[in-house]
Amino acid sequence: GPNARTTQFFINFQDNPNLDDMGFAPFGKVVQGMSVVDKLYSGYAEKPDEQSLFQKGNSYLKREFPNLSYIKSVQILDANIEAESGATDGEL
Repeated sequence: GPNARTTQFFINFQDNPNLDDMGFAPFGKVVQGMSVVDKLYSGYAEKPDEQSLFQKGNSYLKREFPNLSYIKSVQILDANIEAESGATDGEL
């Protein structure tokens, strides 16, 4: 139903094979723009409580984690970008 789904994504800085058995599916690779990734605030690590987040939403995050980085928009790039960057399938 409406507002019944959540999404998380992870940017791994190293191989994490232990996530494979937990059903995590890799869907891409950063091949450009790592400077943007490096600017994301990482000081909270695994501290946000998922149940509180589910129940209280962004008000919980804004109150408890004021330095948290947010993704405000996403742009799907043309497949030609892949060829221009030298990336292989799924590496953008």
